[in-house]
Amino acid sequence: MRTRKASHIERKFQKSIKYSLAAVLLSFGFLYQMVSFENQGKDAAQKTLNSIEKNEFSKVTFGNTKTTTIAHLYCGSRNCAGYDTDSKEIVYFPQNGHRIKRFHATGM
Repeated sequence: MRTRKASHIERKFQKSIKYSLAAVLLSFGFLYQMVSFENQGKDAAQKTLNSIEKNEFSKVTFGNTKTTTIAHLYCGSRNCAGYDTDSKEIVYFPQNGHRIKRFHATGM
C-alpha cells in the first residue's frame, strides 16, 4: 500500500518499463508465430515429397517435340514451379504451354 504519490520521474520510468515489457512480449509472440509458420511449411513440404515418392502427384506435361513430365508444385501470378523427379530439381516455367493432369487418390 502506497502512502505517497509517485513522483513525475517515477511515473515516467514506470510508463517506459510497461511499454518495454509490452514490446518484448509482442516480439516473442511474433517470433513464436514465425516458428509456427516455418514448421507448418516443413510439414507441407514433407507431405508433398512423400506423395511424390509414392507417385501420387499432379503431373505437368509440356513440350511439343520431347514431352517432359514433372510433378506440379505451385503456380504464382506468372510462373509455375514443378519438381523434376529424374534430376531432383525444381523447375520454373511460364503459365502457358503446359497441361496439368491431376492425381486423385481413388486412382486414375
